Amino acid sequence: MDNALRIESLLVRDSSGSTIVGPVSLEVAAGECLAIVGDSGSGKSLTLRAILGLLPERLFGSASRHEVLGANADDFDAKAWNRYRGQAIAFMQQESGSGLDPLRKLKYEVTEAYSIHRKKLDAQARDDLAVALLSKSGLSDAKALLDYFQHQLSGGMQQRATLAAAISAGPAILLADEPTTALDPSVQSALIQELLKLKASGMSILLVSHDESVVERLADRVVYMRNGTLSAGSTSADRKQTRVPPPPVEGSPHPELLTATNMTVRYRRNTSSFTALSNVNLRLRRSEVVGVLGESGAGKTTLAKALLRLEPVAEGSIAFAGQNWSALTAQELRVHRPRMQWIPQHAESSFPPRATVRTILKEAFLAGKQSGQRLDDEKLLRLLAEVELDAGLLNRRPKTLSGGQNQRLALARALALEPDLLICDEAVSALDPGTKSAILDLLARLAGERDMAVLFITHDLPAALAICGRLVVMRGGEIIEAGETNEVITSPTHPFTRELIQNSTLSR
Repeated sequence: MDNALRIESLLVRDSSGSTIVGPVSLEVAAGECLAIVGDSGSGKSLTLRAILGLLPERLFGSASRHEVLGANADDFDAKAWNRYRGQAIAFMQQESGSGLDPLRKLKYEVTEAYSIHRKKLDAQARDDLAVALLSKSGLSDAKALLDYFQHQLSGGMQQRATLAAAISAGPAILLADEPTTALDPSVQSALIQELLKLKASGMSILLVSHDESVVERLADRVVYMRNGTLSAGSTSADRKQTRVPPPPVEGSPHPELLTATNMTVRYRRNTSSFTALSNVNLRLRRSEVVGVLGESGAGKTTLAKALLRLEPVAEGSIAFAGQNWSALTAQELRVHRPRMQWIPQHAESSFPPRATVRTILKEAFLAGKQSGQRLDDEKLLRLLAEVELDAGLLNRRPKTLSGGQNQRLALARALALEPDLLICDEAVSALDPGTKSAILDLLARLAGERDMAVLFITHDLPAALAICGRLVVMRGGEIIEAGETNEVITSPTHPFTRELIQNSTLSR
């Protein structure tokens, strides 16, 4: 088979001339899937961006050979790259929220590449194409989503919309960076099937993933990345955690921290109203970790935002740390909000793009309980070490970090404020298994040491089993099942919970 993509001695350097990635050499044949597997921060995402000529500011790429469908990409100027990107080679980036324009409706985003590279479409043809692409990517009721904006989609829905946009113009090569991260097992399986169909049609896929089950199903060949270079052999992805879930706090002396009662959230959609949460009741005690499971779009992130008072609650109430949280004024919220912190699903989007890691963490310390204390780099370095980040990252910007590094930076920022409640929204989804295991251990330890409650939103049942004493399962904006972790996993009462477990890696 002819090579659709050929790279030799690719290097990525920073402005000081230091090599961050490389040398990297790889080839991907037509109709082949090559997977790059490696630890978080090893250089996988930067490799994809260098291949596409899309490196972040202050990073520079070079290669002795850089061929895209036989053309020498080293000779491409901006106009040439614009002709090739989307039509010849497309990118499905890990931070799917950043891949969609927040000011454009989904129907324009998804069909843009087709309109640029294939032909202009009238309104009806555009809508029909958008529906077909979104349906192909696993989004049900695609027609109803056409006028949605990026922020109105769940993380999993954004991810599938990003795939729809990437394949719009029928590219010959797809660079897929963690394409199944944050998807529930059933949707993940459907997306893998679609990628297999694309590969069978002749599309070449360069896949980055830390999910061994995805790699096993999709990849024809696998290479491993360590410290910016490719090699054969295993990574920390081979280190797996097998833990017994911690006992629930129920019946223990830990006091109640948060109570949400009959909480309902509604969104306006043009002239209609959509109920995102319906009569949700939730209770959290100090020092316990409670998992929230459910399919993409079930309302899990809306639950987090409602508890944080980032979304208005139409009905019901929230009590937190002895206060009527629902009744606090904006000024009172600013005072008390450090006590309830959030690790958002799309971590990179939550950082000021031009701030360094040092600035981000310093601002968090100054806003929290240590605001009056002397702050030096030693405290920042201890915090970085706690979340397994290298001290050399202090002067880096979020755009130059991997998805897993940004997730850990978001965790470090939240922990700097010493919150009473930490809400983790897919907070370990971009981590390799070894790092994920360490971060789960850290969360479980800090919950006990700091008397901190953790609300752990995830699609990852093994991670939930490892850290959560209780589980709640959501579907369609409602809690359909709740109980102790072992009880929910071994004796689920709702058919959807049984299906969720059946489709997860627990049953494999």
